[in-house]
Amino acid sequence: MNARGRRLILIPMGMMLLLFGGVSLLAEEQPPAKSCCTAKATSAEQTAAGKACCAAPGAKMAQAAPAKQACCAAPAEPMVQAAASEEKSCCAAPTETKDANYVRTLAQYQVPDVTLVTQEGERVSLSQLLDTDRPVLLDFVFTTCTTICPVLTAGFADLQRQLGPQAEDVLMVSVSIDPEHDTPEVMLEYLQRFEAGPNWTFLTGNRADIEKTMRAFDAYVANKMSHLPLTFLKAPGAEKWVRIHGLISTADFMKEFQQLAQN
Repeated sequence: MNARGRRLILIPMGMMLLLFGGVSLLAEEQPPAKSCCTAKATSAEQTAAGKACCAAPGAKMAQAAPAKQACCAAPAEPMVQAAASEEKSCCAAPTETKDANYVRTLAQYQVPDVTLVTQEGERVSLSQLLDTDRPVLLDFVFTTCTTICPVLTAGFADLQRQLGPQAEDVLMVSVSIDPEHDTPEVMLEYLQRFEAGPNWTFLTGNRADIEKTMRAFDAYVANKMSHLPLTFLKAPGAEKWVRIHGLISTADFMKEFQQLAQN
């Protein structure tokens, strides 16, 4: 075969190799795109079809279509939904309702020398009120709150019911963080809704004294809507307060109250 014939054969063979090589490359399995947001994933690592917010560490993957899985946020976070064309996959809330986690610490606070006003319109010294031989429970709420305040207040009410007649030996104090609205009349009506006993005092005052009180208990927030779910407990004669950060169940609240003598 002459040189020209060999060239004619080699050219088609080269084209065939190139063609099959390209098909082989296209046929190779590409790494699957990340279809859900893991705890450390970034937005760039999510598929365009089904993006979801990155959950906090410890998040679990929701049950969803394999190609459109969303990331399930931690229990305390809102439900996360990932819209993908015609299908939505979302993280459902836990089927079981469990007691919210809370953080318990011991802290020493210097009660400020301020004069506040009770739901009866009586002016009282806060430092003198809290200097008592009774166990003290204290929280910060406001009457128009519709989120954590009713839960905190219901916790006081439930504990009061469980203690029965012994509740008279406990001083329960709620401090309003909205003194402009929470007048003695408003606070009295609020306590009546929760069937508060005579051992429960609701305090208001001028803005400066309320803020001084909040700062003294490391509970200050500039915006009342951002206030923290805090409950404070102190045994008679104790130097330190038990600080509960979080929404505590009635059962755990009772345990904390019963443990006061050990702190």
